[in-house]
Amino acid sequence: MTVMQIVGTNTMRVVFDIECYSNYWLVCLQDIDTGNQWAYELFDGQPLDVDGLLWFVNNAQLIGFNSEHYDMPMLGGALCGYNNGELKQISNAIIQGNKRYWQIEREYGFRVPHCDHIDLFELAPGVAVSLKLYGARMHSKTVQDLPIPHDALITPDQRDTLRAYCLNDLATTVDLYHRVKPAIDLRVTMGDPYGLDLRSKSDAQIAEAVIKHLTGAQKPGSMSGHRFTLQMPTWVHYLTHDLQRVQAMVGAAEFVVNANDKIELPTQLQRLNVTIGQSTYKLGIGGLHSQESNRALVAAPGYILRDIDVASYYPKLILNSGRYPPAVGPAFRPIYQTYFDERITAKHAGDKRAADTKKIVLNGTFGKTGSQYSVFYAPELLIHTTLPGQLAMLMLIERLELAGVRVMSANTDGIVTYFPAVLEPIVAAIVADWEHAANLATETTDYRALYSQSVNSYLAIKPDGRTKSKGLLAVVDDAYGALAITPSANISTRAAICYLTDGVPVEQTIRECTDIREFVVARNVTGGGYYNGQQVRDGKLKWVENGEYLGRAVRWYYAAGELRYIMTSKGDKVATSDGARPVMTLPDVLPADIDYAKYNELARGILLDVGVVL
Repeated sequence: MTVMQIVGTNTMRVVFDIECYSNYWLVCLQDIDTGNQWAYELFDGQPLDVDGLLWFVNNAQLIGFNSEHYDMPMLGGALCGYNNGELKQISNAIIQGNKRYWQIEREYGFRVPHCDHIDLFELAPGVAVSLKLYGARMHSKTVQDLPIPHDALITPDQRDTLRAYCLNDLATTVDLYHRVKPAIDLRVTMGDPYGLDLRSKSDAQIAEAVIKHLTGAQKPGSMSGHRFTLQMPTWVHYLTHDLQRVQAMVGAAEFVVNANDKIELPTQLQRLNVTIGQSTYKLGIGGLHSQESNRALVAAPGYILRDIDVASYYPKLILNSGRYPPAVGPAFRPIYQTYFDERITAKHAGDKRAADTKKIVLNGTFGKTGSQYSVFYAPELLIHTTLPGQLAMLMLIERLELAGVRVMSANTDGIVTYFPAVLEPIVAAIVADWEHAANLATETTDYRALYSQSVNSYLAIKPDGRTKSKGLLAVVDDAYGALAITPSANISTRAAICYLTDGVPVEQTIRECTDIREFVVARNVTGGGYYNGQQVRDGKLKWVENGEYLGRAVRWYYAAGELRYIMTSKGDKVATSDGARPVMTLPDVLPADIDYAKYNELARGILLDVGVVL
């Protein structure tokens, strides 16, 4: 049975969005392929066209954002004949009362429509954010917050305003749909063999749905108060007294599941700094991290700057541990092993789609071992995955440093090394011995330079000029990956990268750019951002209170001569907004008042932050 057999064979793809007030209810729909739009309204004197709306429920694929928990139950209530006041009560229960759709069904006595429906909320990479912030990340034409307070009474003239606002949200939803469409297709591929509809699920939710389907596992109860120690792997062995002391400290530490069913690193391990050679490392629940900052590394002639990463790090460590989530039981291990083996086979065969499919299940499983709400909840498995992995990395670092190889950086599943080329056979032998001892495999990448603000913020330049970046120096042009990154004067980052890779002056890169999207900065502002006017009072510059409301997702560029900034609802300045000029709707041409000096300053600041001496 395929997903399409589960949900129907609808080919009409329609995005939809709902607005609700105590005297007005609106749902707007748009056909993704044709652009045709529809609006259905309910207010005094205007009954809802239930039959017209039901046609879409029965004949179209409905696509929304956070629609599983808001729009679908609201749609269900409207189709059941609830009036405006009752629908507003349901809306408040969802938004203000944080009620889930199944609670709404139970409390209000109706069923959410069962139809061909996709919720895009969980499908973008990284932590889910608001639709408006996704709009800013995608450089959607207009980023607009709700123009009328949710508790207002809507006048006839305001209905047009709300329809226009709702249709703009649909335009953003269409943009998001196109960005995540490959992820939807991948989920269809994953769900088909099991007859599961996975299209609205996050990576971790996919893993849980599949393995629950295969094993019948149910969520476990609380483990609050559970105590245990790490069962030290027999292969962990250090050569120096300092590392042997670290091993003893880790082995003696007691781990406790707290009242919130979370597990934290014991205090003595949180305070532990491990120094090997010229680098210092810290342990963590998630992984090992070195402590370098503001450093530029350029490989000298006759030297190798090499990144050594562990392949399928956490999945392999889970399998190495011999453990399984208690709620799933021993059946977990052969299922997980099969996914691991199939992923490796697909990766070696160049089948990216199959490899990505299996990777989602493998990594999603690990991500849920620390969640009390998951069938994978397993605090002991979590610790027996991450701690042995960190001890293993310290083993490799120690052996390399003793052989005269400098380890410049370490980050969870990999290290960056720097050594004379004549030591390459020795490095290869050490890594091979370590792989055998820890039952792990590595992949290597050589760099010609590495510029680091911190271990999680860097630019690595490969010998062929290609780059790998993260954090401060990350500019993602991939349409899907960019959904995880909020724009922050990307042109300045690009200018810094061009300077580092090709020696192009930052001023040249910035001046030659004519795309407003490269200059914008976006921020999420709790409570909403305001752009205040200015006036002179008593000979001093004063800020006009209660200025223009911009919304919770704000977007601006830096304008020459601009003295204003963006403020929060509490009157605090929004970070980095000095000299900002709001650009909630992107202009068709680059504004004439771009503050080039500001963008040059930002680019130079990036270079200084990664250790470049200007």
